[in-house]
Amino acid sequence: MSASARTTRAERRRGAERARAVERLPVVLALLRTAPTHSLHGERRDLLRAGAAADPAIRRMLAEHYRALRSPDQAARWGIAIPGWTRASEVRALRRTLLERLPRLDAGQHLGLPLDVPVPSGIADVVVAPPAAGRFDWLGGVAVTLGCAGVLGVVVGGLGVAIGVVVRIATGTPGAETGEFLMQGVLFVVGAGIVGGGLLVAFDAHLKRQDARRRRVVAAHVAELWQRLTDADERHVLVRGWLSWAGDEEEETARRMLVELARERRRPAEAGRWGAPVDGLATAAERAAFARTLRAGDDWMRELELRVDRQRPTLSRDERDVLVRAGIAEAVIDAFIAERADGSAAAAKPARQG
Repeated sequence: MSASARTTRAERRRGAERARAVERLPVVLALLRTAPTHSLHGERRDLLRAGAAADPAIRRMLAEHYRALRSPDQAARWGIAIPGWTRASEVRALRRTLLERLPRLDAGQHLGLPLDVPVPSGIADVVVAPPAAGRFDWLGGVAVTLGCAGVLGVVVGGLGVAIGVVVRIATGTPGAETGEFLMQGVLFVVGAGIVGGGLLVAFDAHLKRQDARRRRVVAAHVAELWQRLTDADERHVLVRGWLSWAGDEEEETARRMLVELARERRRPAEAGRWGAPVDGLATAAERAAFARTLRAGDDWMRELELRVDRQRPTLSRDERDVLVRAGIAEAVIDAFIAERADGSAAAAKPARQG
């Protein structure tokens, strides 16, 4: 079969799948409104992946479906391409969703707009295109394939050498021939290991460079939008989304931005919340305000981690200060941290200071 025939056949199959999805999706949406189930939600996702979202009538149906469910961001997600259809409150909700998703750089995929439909002006400023793939990214797949083949060669070659030596000894093959066979086998195994291991190490370095490049792109977009946006809620959502994704290098910058925004909005407890994990970032008054919002119950450590959005194994001095101000005894904090470091499953019980 020629390449053109295979292409035509594949296009015909995708067209049939899309037509079936367009026909089935209205039925699934109607069932979801009356008796939603996990399987129906899964079928809806599958139908959208099959291309139903490219149909304007289906997009309107989805938009009306989510408006009826009072899900404004989803209503705008599907209705934003319909001129004059979306409400201002729905567009605002969608903008917040897109800002929160910016670190993943998948806003365009989330919208699911057809390729020939431009991004509507109401959200164009918060839709960021992912960075273009590097010219040599395709080499990563080749490196993994050859690397795995090299590792497989080590395993198979090593097994083959061992079996061959045993057979030669059992059949009385002269020692010189056996030694020569063993030497050749060892050289093959070592060579395969060096080649395979080297390729896998190179691919790992390639992935790290890709990740670093992606993080730089995200940081640049966040900084640009931070300066451009005027709505405080949108700026907060933007940096919160970045903080939940950021690595150690970006975390302090994100927290400084959140503390700055909280101070602009005159919210000291919020400034203490975001600044506590970085020593010296929040003032004593801000930490005290944040401490008053904490419930010093049995799950005080879990609550702190959720509130400040961090999972570090140790506490900063300012976080410890917040806990003490909230009424957790220092001895209890020390015991909890020690048990966590030892990998103990039991959690230290908090105690109120008198």
